[in-house]
Amino acid sequence: MTLTETRNGHRMTAFVDAGRVTLEKEPVPELGTGHVEIEVHRSLVSPGTELGGWHSYGQNGRATKPERRPFGYSNAGIVSRTGEGVSDFRPGDRVAAIGAGLALHSTVCVVPQNLCVRIPENVSLEDASYAMLAATALQAVRRADPKIGEECAIFGLGLLGHLTAMLLRINGCRALGIDLLESRRETATVWGIDQTASPEEGSLEDSSSSFTQGGGLDLAVFATSGEAGNLFQRLVPLMRTAPDGHPGGRVVLVGHLTFPLSTKPMSNLDIRFASRTGPGYHDPAWESGRAYPDVHVRWNTRTNLELCMRLISERRLPVGRLTTHRIPLSEIESALPEAAATPDTMLGVILEMT
Repeated sequence: MTLTETRNGHRMTAFVDAGRVTLEKEPVPELGTGHVEIEVHRSLVSPGTELGGWHSYGQNGRATKPERRPFGYSNAGIVSRTGEGVSDFRPGDRVAAIGAGLALHSTVCVVPQNLCVRIPENVSLEDASYAMLAATALQAVRRADPKIGEECAIFGLGLLGHLTAMLLRINGCRALGIDLLESRRETATVWGIDQTASPEEGSLEDSSSSFTQGGGLDLAVFATSGEAGNLFQRLVPLMRTAPDGHPGGRVVLVGHLTFPLSTKPMSNLDIRFASRTGPGYHDPAWESGRAYPDVHVRWNTRTNLELCMRLISERRLPVGRLTTHRIPLSEIESALPEAAATPDTMLGVILEMT
């Protein structure tokens, strides 16, 4: 079914269910106060958070998330209608939209106005669909509070890790990207990261020492999922350490991690969590239009999204370098599982609605 055929109150939406993905016709959600209806042209699939486990259901008899559900949280398209109370957007505007359960892999979506942002003229809809992960990375960098000249390690070069490393370099930091997959390390080298390393025993320690010339890391970001305890224990002696033997610096946890906390090895390490796009996300009143005073909340989800679009526009955030697959939405049922079967080659997956 084409986009034109869904304008009669229905849309085509991707669902995941016990290890398989389906494309189904369903009613377009009602356009409420403070909401925007968008004809979606491109959406981004993030393999790490959206696919993790469901594609292996048929192989091992179970899935991480077996329940049937629509999925997607970052897309871009054209505003078709606006609800009452919306003044910043009008039909015909190109916008990026975010939000779990809102900015779905669908031909039409209805999203609160503060989770939408205009797309600069020189930014493609494809690049704009990276909005959610770019803003999540930006908020992680804000939580990290980087300083010019600091040396930082990023554990995990999935989409979030790459974007975090890019933003740290924009802040004047040097970035060491760490990932087991050579293909991801090569991608980081292509876009210009300072150095990469494998987390394999010995390699990580040698690479970090070379990267910091023995001085130790100022900052580390975990943009990974799963068990992180072992990597963290190995990280501690790599941080800048005082003459009294106490390690210091900041560690930011962004991914879906199992992270056993123990005060003994941390000493003066500052552990920070970052798991959203900025203040406002998950506040329904703010999402639909209520403002936070700028004097108290300088950077919220909307302003973070606007900054990400500007950085993409200025070619300082080269998100296009991360795209590895482009799949027509009409072919998602076969093409996405096929791509997910070789995760080593998958990074940014763009769904094309038109």
